[in-house]
Amino acid sequence: MAFAEHEKIIAELAILHEISSFELLDSEENIGRNAIEKASRLFGIRYFAWLRKKGEGQRVVASWGFRNPADIDAKTKGGGLNQFCFSFSEFGLLFMEHSRPLSDRERRLYTIFARQMEKSLMYAENFAERQEAEEELRSLNRELEHKVEERTRQLLDAQEELVRKEKLSILGQLSGSVGHELRNPLGVMSNAVYFLKLVHSDADETTKEYLDIIKQEIDNSLRIITDLLDFARTKTPQTKAITARELTDESLGRCAIPENIELQIEIPDNLPLLRVDPPQMGQVLQNLIMNAVQAMPDGGALRIGARFAGAGLAPAPSVPAQAGYPQGAPLQDFIAISVADTGAGIMPENMKKLFQPLFTTKAKGIGLGLVVCKNLVEANNGRIEVASEPGKGTSFTVLLPIERNKI
Repeated sequence: MAFAEHEKIIAELAILHEISSFELLDSEENIGRNAIEKASRLFGIRYFAWLRKKGEGQRVVASWGFRNPADIDAKTKGGGLNQFCFSFSEFGLLFMEHSRPLSDRERRLYTIFARQMEKSLMYAENFAERQEAEEELRSLNRELEHKVEERTRQLLDAQEELVRKEKLSILGQLSGSVGHELRNPLGVMSNAVYFLKLVHSDADETTKEYLDIIKQEIDNSLRIITDLLDFARTKTPQTKAITARELTDESLGRCAIPENIELQIEIPDNLPLLRVDPPQMGQVLQNLIMNAVQAMPDGGALRIGARFAGAGLAPAPSVPAQAGYPQGAPLQDFIAISVADTGAGIMPENMKKLFQPLFTTKAKGIGLGLVVCKNLVEANNGRIEVASEPGKGTSFTVLLPIERNKI
């Protein structure tokens, strides 16, 4: 179609391209001609030509209103483009191209039709764009909701961290002075209990039992005060060479293991020497052993072992650059000492809180034991790990550096 100004249609271009693979016999020409004429009226075909293959030549068999291009020129007022191409191959081919001016009635009809088509196309395009925009909006909403949730979680975590740091600041200020003030009277009480046991060695069982209870509570109080002082200020390690067996035996000697707990020790004699501060690492192992004992009130098995850290442990520990050990030293430079129990285990939601100050699930204690252990281990260029399964037990593993000159 040809358009003038203001979207006005002024002409039409019609193209007919027909493929035919059948041959008509002379006796069937009338039947074929009638069928084509009826089809032209039914579908509103303005002009048509019917050709058939005859040998190697070309022949117009029937025509409605014209037989050659010259006839078309006479029928089209105002001239225009008229082309006929009759070329037969094996199947036959008819090509006709014709252009002519439109009448006013046709122009109005085509204009209405074109505008309707334009509206339909615009509606389809707008509908697709609207669907795309809606999907993009939904995607942005989902992304925004995710960001809001993430930001809210970060704010809550930051608020909890701020509150925790405020508590720790107050705790650090009080622990130094209060710890020393409490340690002295507790020491006097401990000496008094020792004196009473020595003087009244023939006392009845009830008296001995109560003296033991007093001594036990004094020791618990001293341990809490020690944790407070160690948390407030971790002393610089005074390292020396010591074997894993010696370190473990000294720690076990300061712990009371109940009779209903089976002690299993697996420490090879050929392990290299450790380079640590023995009192600090002894305190760590003692704390881990007592935690394991308290996790098995009804009895169980306490397993203490040592091995090269590379045996079954994946990523290399990242350690501070102290005592001659570079950042990220390889696992081959560490010995892993493990303390495992067969107790109730640790719930998954509590695993990430184990080394947070003031977190505890025990009736006694203030939640600084594991924090102090972590600080002391890291001060000795080591690392502490934990694995637990509810109902099956917990295992703490301490990675400690080897005496480098003895590797």
